[in-house]
Amino acid sequence: TLDRSSAASDVYKRQKEDSGLGQLRKGLLAVAKSTGDGYDEAARAFEKALELGELGKLEALALNMRATFTYLAGEAAAALTDLNKSIELDPSLVQSYIKRASLYLEMGMSDRIL
Repeated sequence: TLDRSSAASDVYKRQKEDSGLGQLRKGLLAVAKSTGDGYDEAARAFEKALELGELGKLEALALNMRATFTYLAGEAAAALTDLNKSIELDPSLVQSYIKRASLYLEMGMSDRIL
């Protein structure tokens, strides 16, 4: 499993909050709060991180995390788009495959899992 706190520390102090990496860090730290307010903050931060860009190799992680919150907001198709892009950018990010398989099952598309 992905240790979000560890991932947040990877970008710690390297970027200002008004940068894509800074927003990614903010989102990962907000998720670690495990509160409703934290999750709301995280969703906004992941969206902003992708809007600001310049995430480098961490763009796949940002897409993966945004997909989680997009799905929770009831937008499964948009979440699937983010997960597909995440996998394209970083085929080693296993969580994107797991989340995509879960979405395929939920959407009645189990034939697309493999």
